[in-house]
Amino acid sequence: MESEHLNVWQLFDGIYLGLVTRFPARTLRYAPPAGASAEVADDSDGHRTRTGVMSYQELSVITVGPKEFLIGVGKPHGYPADPFATDLLVIPLEEKIPEVDWDHTVFRIIEESTYFKNTMILGLREGNTTVPKQSIYAKPAQTYLSDISAAVANEPKFNPRHMHGDGRAATEKNMLFKRNSLTFFVDGCTAVLAASM
Repeated sequence: MESEHLNVWQLFDGIYLGLVTRFPARTLRYAPPAGASAEVADDSDGHRTRTGVMSYQELSVITVGPKEFLIGVGKPHGYPADPFATDLLVIPLEEKIPEVDWDHTVFRIIEESTYFKNTMILGLREGNTTVPKQSIYAKPAQTYLSDISAAVANEPKFNPRHMHGDGRAATEKNMLFKRNSLTFFVDGCTAVLAASM
């Protein structure tokens, strides 16, 4: 039996699927560890280098009106990325990518999307969502995707007696979303894309 609630990973997979179903799409898959990745966190110091990345194993090019966007759902790797669960990467493509140079160009474009620059919505480890301030979509996403109160089934619960190394309280129970909230999120992402053209 299908659960009536979604965790943040299921929510983002559903948003991605909703967008590639709603708009004409071409899907690309990269087998691990060949996925494209972008740096999202850095805990390096003078003695060591430690970075966190979001990697993307499946990407799609969707056509929205006259524009194409490269989209994917990220998975974090490396402990500096621990606070993050997933993201919805949406990169506007300024020109057609030649088939012969496709993989190299896609990897370069994603690698340049550091620190959530092209993230429309970000999923946090405790199950919440947020709009990154540094995103090119920050302003329209704040309008269409920030008030998620009607979509939430259960708020996260924290245990302040147990802390992560970065000072965050440990999560006892992750936030859950109502299954029917997928329409709200897909419609919100569609409105953000329309507002950014």
